[in-house]
Amino acid sequence: MIPKRPNITFRSPSSFAALPLIFLGLLSAGCASVSPQRIAERKISGALPHMLGPAQKYDVHVSGDTFALARGRAKQVRIAGSQVQLTPSLTMDTLNLNATDLSFDTKAHILQKIGALDFDGSLSQENLTRYLSQVKGKASGLQVTLRDSSLEAAVPVSPLGIQTTVRLSGNLTPHPGEPNKLDFQADGGHLGIVPLPASLLNLALDRLNPVLDLSGVRIPLSVTSATVEHGELKVRGAAEISGGISPR
Repeated sequence: MIPKRPNITFRSPSSFAALPLIFLGLLSAGCASVSPQRIAERKISGALPHMLGPAQKYDVHVSGDTFALARGRAKQVRIAGSQVQLTPSLTMDTLNLNATDLSFDTKAHILQKIGALDFDGSLSQENLTRYLSQVKGKASGLQVTLRDSSLEAAVPVSPLGIQTTVRLSGNLTPHPGEPNKLDFQADGGHLGIVPLPASLLNLALDRLNPVLDLSGVRIPLSVTSATVEHGELKVRGAAEISGGISPR
């Protein structure tokens, strides 16, 4: 369970504001003579619940030469989070961020560059069901089940006023033009034992999609792949990066 954090509130993403604030701990890493990496790690860990979301646990590892850190440069920052609440409705079982070649202007407090910022995360059946219940509504009757390497969906539809449930099988794929959303891509469907007509398939997909929406996450995330592995949804991708942003 995620510990309650009453002082943390969720706000809409603000033009990449979370990115420089998360890594602001690198600016003070050179202010002490002992373990500047550890100092930066503690400061970044302290910023994560407010800038990314509350979590059961965050582990942060900063790599880089001591003198480089004093100049506001880090070779790599790895963040591993468990039970990370990205939005009020979405909790990731795991979320890992890997930032490389970070550079700050230590005087202006400006994030000048991040070479790359990749992420991967996992979502269990429990957290996926809770998310769909909150964003789609319990009354929707929508169900998405994670199998060993694929998904199944049950979608209530009412063609011609007749209530019935369409059952689909398939996987998730990034929405065209909106890589922060994942759509169900059906490779099969049926109504009872009858193959599903295209009209009913499209009706069901319109009700179901997007299955997962990351547009409310404070760091803009673009998903490049989504797979089901051993009953867990695995998502991978990169964070959109904008350089020269002041955390003030």
